[in-house]
Amino acid sequence: MSARTKWPLHVLLAEDTETDVQLFKMAIARCGQIRSLHVVEDGEEFMEYMHGDRFSHDHDHPVPDIIFLDLKMPKQDGFDVLHWLREHHEYWLIPKIVFSNSAHELDVERAYELGANVFFRKPTTFMELVGLLKLTLQFWSRCERPKRRSDLTARAHSHY
Repeated sequence: MSARTKWPLHVLLAEDTETDVQLFKMAIARCGQIRSLHVVEDGEEFMEYMHGDRFSHDHDHPVPDIIFLDLKMPKQDGFDVLHWLREHHEYWLIPKIVFSNSAHELDVERAYELGANVFFRKPTTFMELVGLLKLTLQFWSRCERPKRRSDLTARAHSHY
């Protein structure tokens, strides 16, 4: 049986550097496995997006299938976001991919402790970024994952 993409992904990028946002957009456009891309500029806006405070979780602002997260952001940083996601069990299934310029051992350890699924140092060239995004999106789009997160969340809470 050959592996195949199960669905295009809704992607949420938390990044405050406009140059990095533009590079990410151009690179992800070459990957072809996304349904939508939404960008938030800081941890506070991320939490508002996920809570639906400023956004509605509809066709225009869906719950993401995958999150790409910078660590160094204003207001609330990537560590704050990971901590927040850890406390909001309804989002535990969403893969959290850290993209950071920092690869300090303590940052890497802390990110994983807070629930990051993957920690990447931001690539230094555009083609490296394209390759890394393509590989990451192919991996997560092919993973077997529950279709109904709410049912799974209810079961997860019953085991605590």
